[in-house]
Amino acid sequence: MTDERSGLTRYRCHTGNSFAAKALLTSQTEKIEETLWVSMRMFKERKNLLNNLAKTETFAATRKKYMEQVNAAEVHIQRIRAMLVGRSPRAPGLTACEPSDVTPVCTHRLTGIMSA
Repeated sequence: MTDERSGLTRYRCHTGNSFAAKALLTSQTEKIEETLWVSMRMFKERKNLLNNLAKTETFAATRKKYMEQVNAAEVHIQRIRAMLVGRSPRAPGLTACEPSDVTPVCTHRLTGIMSA
């Protein structure tokens, strides 16, 4: 809803936290980027694990399956990297490096638009 005093549209999550539209968009963008970095790190770890398993596997069929999964993980890594680095223009305040300490503003699902 629009606050008649300020003329700003405010969004409220189901726990009562209130956000201006730009602040909410920035927060969502930051959380999405953080999630993508975590996903990429997990895929890299998975790829390394699968490579190690393939190196020590004695059965050719199993080794082949591990290597197929390594290739699939690499495809996911490249796609995520492209989303993270290829974004233009970037949201204000975001950098292209991995976040080391990100504090969520509000992780609750928005249930609708309500007045401030």
